[in-house]
Amino acid sequence: ENVVDYSILNRVGMDPGVHVSSDEVVLLMAVANETSSTIILSNRKGLVGGFEGSPMPTVRITSGVSVKIPVVIPRIDRFDEDGQVTDLAAELVSRTALQWESEALEGADGETEKIKRTGRVRIPSRCLREIIDEHKSFASRICRPPVSLSVSVAGGSGELGGKEEISLPLGSAIRVDASMTVQG
Repeated sequence: ENVVDYSILNRVGMDPGVHVSSDEVVLLMAVANETSSTIILSNRKGLVGGFEGSPMPTVRITSGVSVKIPVVIPRIDRFDEDGQVTDLAAELVSRTALQWESEALEGADGETEKIKRTGRVRIPSRCLREIIDEHKSFASRICRPPVSLSVSVAGGSGELGGKEEISLPLGSAIRVDASMTVQG
């Protein structure tokens, strides 16, 4: 299939809104430990989840437990360095991949030893593609907005003088200048 089919560019103006409140987005990842040992999740950046005030460098999940981890990632650019449409599913898989490590006790004849095991946890790309396909607004929520809007407001007596908030009497004239650019 063509990557362009999954592109947000084909849906600009069709989604109910574009979310532009931050340069980052929070995903809630569910991880179930179905092994018989406790696992410790980590990633290459040294930050599995959490938020700025309460980071989670690793997450410990005991056997048989399922957890939901808040993961903060930067919004995804719609185009890569070569100007090609970004494969959103592949980019999300890459940004949310985690490593796991466990120590299991194994042995026979009364002797046990700790065996260290490692692996990777990834969101299946196929599942992400289905989510992106079924929920059209998902892509606009995780991508950088295609529109940049700059608004300048001035009262009837000129510029605001650096104030962020003004009060004008009812019926006063205001001047609003808006500048919008569309990525493309």
